[in-house]
Amino acid sequence: MNARRVNAAAGVILAAQKNRQTAAELARWRERTEEAEVGEAQLRGQVRGLKAYIAELEALKPAPIQTCQSCGAGYDYGHPCSVCEFKKRVAAELAKPSAEDPHDSPRHHTYELGRDLPEVTWVDPCHPCGCPKRFDRHSWGCPALPEVTS
Repeated sequence: MNARRVNAAAGVILAAQKNRQTAAELARWRERTEEAEVGEAQLRGQVRGLKAYIAELEALKPAPIQTCQSCGAGYDYGHPCSVCEFKKRVAAELAKPSAEDPHDSPRHHTYELGRDLPEVTWVDPCHPCGCPKRFDRHSWGCPALPEVTS
């Protein structure tokens, strides 16, 4: 038998006698602690690996075009999002009170009721024969046209 194993077994038996536990219970406890130490070593290795990965990510330079988290538009890295800035400016302009009275605007139209409009004389759009006056002549086949003999 290996001297190390003999010393370990002797240590287990001695600890069992001091704590008034069986040697089997102490052996199980030792196994658990050894497993925990192995698990701890694995975790430390993982932590070292993650720290190296973080350092690698921090060393990377960001992409020149970023995506805005609020509106989804693309913008140059290191500059604010132009779409969001435009929306802020528009909102600020719309929030300002208007300096011009809407009734003084050149686009304002005062609507007049029918009683306010001037009198209009009605002109008949047709000749007495029924032909429209818009062409300033009578229609083909109108009885008011002189007979053409060939």
